[in-house]
Amino acid sequence: PTIGFMLYRQYHQSAVAKDNKGSSNPEISKIIGTMWKRLGEEERRAWTELADEEKKMHGLKYPGYRYKPNRRPK
Repeated sequence: PTIGFMLYRQYHQSAVAKDNKGSSNPEISKIIGTMWKRLGEEERRAWTELADEEKKMHGLKYPGYRYKPNRRPK
């Protein structure tokens, strides 16, 4: 499941990339991160609620899902 910022980033990435041609993904992430920080509380809450809804849908689609990363031995 995705967090609010990631949904926000996903939504705005193509427009920011178009406005900042030649920028790398880390640079685009910084720009979008600054935009996120400037959002008002209500706007952030809307994205967070959208992420919560996506999390609920994920839970219904994949009941019992638990993140289990594969750890590589050193």
